[in-house]
Amino acid sequence: MARKVRGAAYDEFKGIVAIEFKLQELAKIWDRVNIGKEGYFFILDESGHAIYLPPNVNPGEEALKELSDRLSTSDNKVFTSKFNGENRMFVARQSDYSKWQLVVSMPVQELRKPISTIRTTTIAVGGIVLVLALYLAYRFGRSILAPIRELKDSMRETEKGNWQHIEEIGRTDEIGGLIHSYNLMVTRLSQMIDKVYAAELQQQKDALQIQEAELERHRAEFQTLQMQINPHFLYNTLETINCYAIVQDSHEITEMVEAMAFMLRYSIQTNLEEITVANELNHVRNYMIILQHRIDREFEIEVIIPPSLLLEKMVRLTLQPVVENIFQHAFPNGIEPHHYIQIDARKGDGLFQVIVEDNGAGMAPERLQQLQERLKLNRLSDEEFGKGSGRRGGIGLMNVHRRIQMVFGEQYGLQVESVWGQGSRMILNMPELSNQMKI
Repeated sequence: MARKVRGAAYDEFKGIVAIEFKLQELAKIWDRVNIGKEGYFFILDESGHAIYLPPNVNPGEEALKELSDRLSTSDNKVFTSKFNGENRMFVARQSDYSKWQLVVSMPVQELRKPISTIRTTTIAVGGIVLVLALYLAYRFGRSILAPIRELKDSMRETEKGNWQHIEEIGRTDEIGGLIHSYNLMVTRLSQMIDKVYAAELQQQKDALQIQEAELERHRAEFQTLQMQINPHFLYNTLETINCYAIVQDSHEITEMVEAMAFMLRYSIQTNLEEITVANELNHVRNYMIILQHRIDREFEIEVIIPPSLLLEKMVRLTLQPVVENIFQHAFPNGIEPHHYIQIDARKGDGLFQVIVEDNGAGMAPERLQQLQERLKLNRLSDEEFGKGSGRRGGIGLMNVHRRIQMVFGEQYGLQVESVWGQGSRMILNMPELSNQMKI
């Protein structure tokens, strides 16, 4: 900066005064200085006199002197002081070149205003964040606690025996896995309890069946006992009749009495002891001797059993009742020359079968179905346990069926096949290894 120096007279030229400013030093003074809206700065020389004052600011010499003293005693050149009736902050920087000081002054209130704004903003943002955090914590806690509470209530119901499932809402986290495991546990517990109940019911059913089977056995034995009407008296009576027949030279009476005695002795056994096929055929032969004298007609039963099967074991009193049933029901119009009864036996597929076949009247479909249903029920017919009236067919087919089952088991017994008007076939099914019978 340069200026001309003139004398007292306006046109008298005295010389030139030049002042050199180093811009770098000035930049160090005002660099990064933001004085704000109400701030200002001024420049003081080394002695504290004002070189530059901002417009509308006239602090006076005394105030500048006081400010200069504060600047000289302050270590960091930053302090607050009352200036022109206002609390202001002063920041000073001194030039190393000119020793001048650039003093920046700003109202303290204006300096604190951004801090207040920041504080208010921080509090507002903190409050919003806190409310949002509380809401999220509530929702998150509810999403966890609600299923756990429901699971707890369901487990209490399970303790009471109420199998309560929890609806799975597609959760794949740990809570969802826990609910799935709980439902799986409840399902398996329910299935196991159902199986226990079913096993208990089956056990009770088996116990009832055993009791009923024992009752059936007692009934069969009781039915046999009914035939033991003072056997010694009957034997003696038959022997007496036989003696009279011999004296009278009556061969027919002798033959009938002997056959009757053999049948009576064979029938009064109360147990279901094992006997052979030959024993049962002999019992049938004695029955036929008496029957031929009753009907006054000879009738031969065709026996085609292989000799190797005659010693096979079977149940007592099962073959003769079948033959007797045929004579009572298969020939309602009397025995014709073309009628026949055939007895056969065979082994195969683990079974020993004795087959009695006739070409009589057969059974009506309704009667055949009724009889087959009775056989499936494994019960003695009610009519056979009446007061004795109306019993036909000896011990009866149902009694034969139950006798075989009580000895060999429920899977064996009597099988009936018949064609109306063509004849019937009675098949006695027994196990092939008959030497292992349950007696």
